[in-house]
Amino acid sequence: MLSEHRLIVLSLALFVQAGCKSTDATVESDGGPSNITTVCDVAIVGGGVGGLHTAMRLGAKSGSKVCLFEKEERLGGRIYDIGKPPNPAAAPFLGNGGRRVMDGQSVVFNLAKELGIQLDEPKTGSDLVFARGKFATNKDDFLPLYPGLTYDHTKPDVESQLLQQLLSSPERAHADKYPDFKSYIHQVIGPVGYQYLHDMNRFRGDFEYPLSARGYLDFLAEEINVCCQTFYPVGGMSAFVRAMAAKVQASGVRVFTSEPVTAINGTSGVYQLTTAKRMVAADKVIIAVPPAAFDHIGGSIAKRIQQRPEYQALIGVRVTVINQWFKDSWWDKVRTADGKNIWRAYTTGHCISYVEIPPEAYAAPMHAIRTVYNDSAACAEFWAKLAKGPIEQLEAELHKGLDHLFTDNHITTPVQIPPAVATTFWEWPDGWYWLKAGSPLTNADIFQWATEPLAGEDIGLVSEAYNPQRSAWTDAAYKSSIHLLNAKYAMKLSGE
Repeated sequence: MLSEHRLIVLSLALFVQAGCKSTDATVESDGGPSNITTVCDVAIVGGGVGGLHTAMRLGAKSGSKVCLFEKEERLGGRIYDIGKPPNPAAAPFLGNGGRRVMDGQSVVFNLAKELGIQLDEPKTGSDLVFARGKFATNKDDFLPLYPGLTYDHTKPDVESQLLQQLLSSPERAHADKYPDFKSYIHQVIGPVGYQYLHDMNRFRGDFEYPLSARGYLDFLAEEINVCCQTFYPVGGMSAFVRAMAAKVQASGVRVFTSEPVTAINGTSGVYQLTTAKRMVAADKVIIAVPPAAFDHIGGSIAKRIQQRPEYQALIGVRVTVINQWFKDSWWDKVRTADGKNIWRAYTTGHCISYVEIPPEAYAAPMHAIRTVYNDSAACAEFWAKLAKGPIEQLEAELHKGLDHLFTDNHITTPVQIPPAVATTFWEWPDGWYWLKAGSPLTNADIFQWATEPLAGEDIGLVSEAYNPQRSAWTDAAYKSSIHLLNAKYAMKLSGE
């Protein structure tokens, strides 16, 4: 049995995020007879941010005619913040999912203003990077270790230079002929260029998964302009979830938590949704869950969507997140030679991969860091095996990774890392989605298809998974919701 001060999170059901569980006024999932009939004009399957945003907009017009079904006890989906164990429902919260809003994500900024959410703009520090046996705080310092790399020696930030080369190359017009994004990179900037980008980028899964070259390049062309200041919601990203849930409740939308939809059947205008507790009749259905969850839903409608080439073209990225709490913030003692603190550290030398030290004032009292953020498939498997226990082995490996980065790197102040007082493990089987290598489809094709995945049916799809053009936490999900609401429900929302 784990001690109170050290707790590893292994199941969604263990914790309910404070403020994100529906209140008794809206929950209809506790008790009641089996197979009762519930009638809705619109049934929304999934209570993540995409489903919540859709329910909030439709609820403002249709109120109780809208029903939302969520399989978990909490709302928010991949926005999942927790407090320090053993009381994870108590603020302040640390994110297991998305943590920030990026400069340029106007849809999210506008929503924060609408919901009254304060976004802080903290001062950030330096990055600490390890690759090929070397530590540095400037990625350009690694260039001598990559002989043969072609770049403009008169300009800084070679990583950005190489990404721009990928975008501006004449080969981009022929991206479809490449079997995957990796092959495209090898052709345009060479194997050494590929290795440099892989080692310098904290999202290494982008360079390891079999992704469509055209799909990724189209994404990169937009993503590269979403830069560079980070903003953090006071209360964590779940502040959006709590605020939207409150509006959904106030509008009268019926919310059924802890009630997964197991089947979707029917035909245009007459749909039947099955849960363990009821049969639901709905005129329209909005499926607001990504493929990893949707794959577990049966029924004729679900199967027809799952068999579509657009659906089959999507690939999810497996993401590991491990958070740790300490007695005090030992990382505050880590300084570079010029006195700057470290706020991010990433390494190719250990599966700890990417360490993130929260810079926002809201998070400081937690004395907590995101010790692991990893999207490499091999390391995801490594952490999943360790997470099966005992926890002492997991924590020893985490300490080894932190020790590798911070204890004696010869460029920052040496520090002795104390044991963690709490550790939580979380795995997202599908942190986000891309187009698979070899797909003839584009990101735009998926985005448009999601508004009517089955011709002639009043069905829609909402999720960042169905908007791979902006495959980033929350932004893509909101844009997916807005696009569907404008296309199928005659709304005039901005921000597609």
